[in-house]
Amino acid sequence: MKSDPPFNVEREKREPAWGDPSSREIPKTAHESDIDVNHLHINTDYIKQDINVMLPLARFREFEEEGVIGRLAPTCYSYYGFQTDPKELLEQTMPKVASRMLEEGVEAVLLTPA
Repeated sequence: MKSDPPFNVEREKREPAWGDPSSREIPKTAHESDIDVNHLHINTDYIKQDINVMLPLARFREFEEEGVIGRLAPTCYSYYGFQTDPKELLEQTMPKVASRMLEEGVEAVLLTPA
């Protein structure tokens, strides 16, 4: 979300093997214009032109409305994809996200690459 702090690419510039292990929450009601993208390892121009190439919230909402899927969870989660050492991501970030997903009644996960 544009209102959230960006992933820490400044530290990654200083430490090229490091990737930010934190996550961001994106409400399923977020409008595409509310979402920002920053990444040092991919060209984000196409994503900024159409966020649905990375996070197809509009398509997911359509699937929900058409009954293709049961329902979307209230929250989507975003991670910085560059992780040479995923220890902190796996041991600290993911358990918190998993707990939140359980609270939201999530039964299945759709992973979209970026």
